[in-house]
Amino acid sequence: MRFLRVNPITLKEQLYKVLSIVALVAYYVPILLVLFKKLWKDTPILMFSFYWVAGGLINLIQFITAIPQPVRALITVIYNLLDVPFVLLILYLNTNVQIIKKVTRLLIPVYLFIEIMNGILRGFTDESFKYFLAIGVLIVIVTMICEIFHYFQNMDSTDREKATIFLHFAVLFEYASYVIFYIFQYILKEYSKDKMVDNEIIYYASTLLGVLIACFGFLSNNLKKKIPAQQVPRPHEVLISIID
Repeated sequence: MRFLRVNPITLKEQLYKVLSIVALVAYYVPILLVLFKKLWKDTPILMFSFYWVAGGLINLIQFITAIPQPVRALITVIYNLLDVPFVLLILYLNTNVQIIKKVTRLLIPVYLFIEIMNGILRGFTDESFKYFLAIGVLIVIVTMICEIFHYFQNMDSTDREKATIFLHFAVLFEYASYVIFYIFQYILKEYSKDKMVDNEIIYYASTLLGVLIACFGFLSNNLKKKIPAQQVPRPHEVLISIID
């Protein structure tokens, strides 16, 4: 999820610049870890890394002044339109909870269809999608909480689930932080104009923490799917068949 960037206007500009640069680099750490650990054939995990790659690209575009502001604004709107369905798809591919699979499989096309129709009727602008943005953030938070809750309820979690839970925590943390960003951006508009740099600092700081949490999962050796060991007949083992 990404919100339209506003130019810094306070004395905290230097901190904002440092955080934004570090965050832009950090966005690509997950995909580098996936490539380093040769997990590119593991589609569910690869999709998780693409989540941060997409975030890095959309934020990088916001800093390219050669791209006209209206174009950047439209790209941001399209990114926000696709972000929630993409995250739900990632959850669908990684969860083992059947009810979550059924719900996400239904939500993805329905949510995407409603968003597209809203854009056609009201225009593809940040203002026309602000309420869908809030709904989308809440949907992701609720579904991620359900996935994490099921993990702690299940005493027989696999090693892979123990690794991917960090990735779910990372996404949940980032989306929970978006709630603060959203409040200042769309609800406390007058206040947010004076505190926009603080808002941006929160955004990039939460991104860095989210990537850090995700790295614990990507670095885990439990992500690799283990091939069941073939049963080898023991020495002197005799197979006895009983014929009725």
